[in-house]
Amino acid sequence: MDADGYTVDLDALRDLARQVRSKLITIGGSLNLFPHLMTMSTCKSLGGPAGGLIVTNEADIAARLDAIAFPGMTANFDAAKSAALAMSLLDWVDHGAEYARAMADLSLALAQALAGLGLPVFARALG
Repeated sequence: MDADGYTVDLDALRDLARQVRSKLITIGGSLNLFPHLMTMSTCKSLGGPAGGLIVTNEADIAARLDAIAFPGMTANFDAAKSAALAMSLLDWVDHGAEYARAMADLSLALAQALAGLGLPVFARALG
C-alpha cells in the first residue's frame, strides 16, 4: 500500500508478483472515490440479496474479467437470488442515478465538513 493507506503501490505489487510468482492475485478495498473498475456487495451497495458484483464501463476490462471469472470462480446458480437481484437492479434503473448523485453530494459535504475541522481527507486535492 502507498503511504496514504488507501491506494495500492502498483510498482511494489509488480515487484512482489514477480518475486512470488503466484497464479492469482486479488486486491481490493471499500473506498471507491472515482469511477473505473468497482467491486461491491449487492446487499450493502444495492439493497439486494447477499452477493457480489464487479462492474466497469470499459468493454476490454469486462471481457478480461469474464475470461477469468466464468465459470471457474463463480458460485452455484440460485434462481431466487438472481430474481431478487434483478428486482434490485430494476429499482436502480429508475432511481439509481438520483441515489448516486445524492450519495456523492452527501460524501462531498461530509468531506468538506471534516476538512473544515482540520481532519485529513483522502484525495482532497482531487475534489
